Amino acid sequence: MFHRMRNVVLACLLAFGLCSVTEAVADPILSVDDAVFGIDSITRDPNSGLDWLDLTFTAGRSFNDINSQLGLGGEFEGFHHASGADVFTLFTNAGISDINSVI
Repeated sequence: MFHRMRNVVLACLLAFGLCSVTEAVADPILSVDDAVFGIDSITRDPNSGLDWLDLTFTAGRSFNDINSQLGLGGEFEGFHHASGADVFTLFTNAGISDINSVI
């Protein structure tokens, strides 16, 4: 069974779109649908087993606001805030070779 953890990404993933993929990865990063958030609302990293919610769902909202919605019955139930290590792993698995040079 594929175990999925979800992330509410508060780090700026805009850098992801500004970088080119320079090396092949074991499993490609996928855009998938979600029953709650809709078509192409999730970015799935099959290498780590993490699902990333599209930033458009949390844009303009405070950390505390989102944090209050992570629990049972909340708007983002089942998600958690991404750590720096989570973001680093996503970028690495996406084939971004020099993460530290991203501005």
